[in-house]
Amino acid sequence: MDWRLIFEQSVANGCVYDERNLVARVFRPITDSWFQKRLDHVRGELKKGLLQQPVRSNHRSLNA
Repeated sequence: MDWRLIFEQSVANGCVYDERNLVARVFRPITDSWFQKRLDHVRGELKKGLLQQPVRSNHRSLNA
């Protein structure tokens, strides 16, 4: 869309704007694409790697 058209139709330029007449649209992200499947796989592998790492403690032993 041409940005000039958006600015020409803005309230600041004297055009009628009624937010009650705007069409409600629901955004639904694409979930079955190759990219989404790959992203899910990579995130799963990273999560597994984090769960397999030993827990490190920043606290020093009192006896040391």
